[in-house]
Amino acid sequence: MRVYSYVARDNDGKRQEGQRQAMTRQDLYGWLRQQKLVPISIQEMEEEPERSPIRYAPGKKIKSIEVSDFCWQ
Repeated sequence: MRVYSYVARDNDGKRQEGQRQAMTRQDLYGWLRQQKLVPISIQEMEEEPERSPIRYAPGKKIKSIEVSDFCWQ
């Protein structure tokens, strides 16, 4: 399933924003209509990139106590 971000208005004209999972954009559109919301915009959100491993700044040394704590854990 994909994650979509939407902006819609209710019957009173109040702005509603949110995110929802749906198979297609049309499925989200139908769900918004069932909620009695008028869609203004629907955008597919990009997946978060994989996080890179933690790296230490160049020149920063790891203290021996930190290494020993890590090994004991």
